[in-house]
Amino acid sequence: PVSLSSLFLSPVPLSLLSLSLSLWHTEQTNRAMDDIREQYEAVRAAGLRLELVLVPFWIYTEVAYTAKARAAPWLALPHERRDVGRDLQKIYMRPKNIVQLVLLDPRDGRVINKNGLEALAHGPAGWPFSPEAIVRGSAAAEQ
Repeated sequence: PVSLSSLFLSPVPLSLLSLSLSLWHTEQTNRAMDDIREQYEAVRAAGLRLELVLVPFWIYTEVAYTAKARAAPWLALPHERRDVGRDLQKIYMRPKNIVQLVLLDPRDGRVINKNGLEALAHGPAGWPFSPEAIVRGSAAAEQ
């Protein structure tokens, strides 16, 4: 199993950790990453302590992954840690998803939401993005 502490080069105080697991570099992946960037920035701007970690996989060349990591406003594991990416892929990837965003409790690694892309789409109102919190946030927004 992967230790969450192994994901960081330095400690980061968080309320929520999100792992971005992306297998392919396609136009669809690029659009999804643009959406994630917007949602990430909105949540952070609301003062909520979310961090996203880009996780490398074998499919990316070092040059392609490093360019993607440098362009992102979030943390990224180094390309040479593809072993961590493979381990996380086995645990969290859902079939047929090109981009997977998994929301975890950074204290214990408990999965808060395996469908982080949909969860983040609710913006700060869905915080902390558990299915229950999303329902509450959606209900409050409708009132």
